[in-house]
Amino acid sequence: MGVDKESPQQRESGQVARREQSDQMRLLLIGAPGAGKGTQAARLAARFGIVHISSGDLLRRHVRDRTSLGQRVKSYVDQGDLVPDAVVMDMLRKPVLAAANGYVLDGFPRTVEQAKASYSVVRALGAEVQAAIHLDVPREELVRRLLARGRGSDDTEAVVEHRLRVYLDNTVPLRSTTQAGNGCSPSMVAARRMPCTRTS
Repeated sequence: MGVDKESPQQRESGQVARREQSDQMRLLLIGAPGAGKGTQAARLAARFGIVHISSGDLLRRHVRDRTSLGQRVKSYVDQGDLVPDAVVMDMLRKPVLAAANGYVLDGFPRTVEQAKASYSVVRALGAEVQAAIHLDVPREELVRRLLARGRGSDDTEAVVEHRLRVYLDNTVPLRSTTQAGNGCSPSMVAARRMPCTRTS
């Protein structure tokens, strides 16, 4: 049986595709609930002409529209718990792959385990995150912002405190990992040439 070989045209097309992927800006924002990830992500998206993908906004939209996914995750969202990894990854796959010019992602991954799992998936697709940015906001300000939102059951004082505890227990270890040394660990957030940045 003969072995198929790439034609010069196919090889050139693949090289162009890889160059285009490497030229994309793919960012991850890490921060506690209320840190302003959505606001900063929107500004970055507008500034660099990339897509803002918010896992939280997508989940709340599914809950609001009462989709089958929304019904599955409503109790997690209402209580401030993390939605199961597989559900979020499945929801994000399409918008991440559709972001032809790059993206800024906020709200996922939120744990080291999520980062490892998502990295193995998106790396094979050439859509991995290039840099992680940490938004550092005092706890008192986080509580004030979250209570001021008053969006409903996911912003009561008890749920706010629970959400911040979940962040401290699950997401802070991810932040620490990405800040190790002068750059990011590719096994965590797949930052490859750009340094991790911390903003106060």
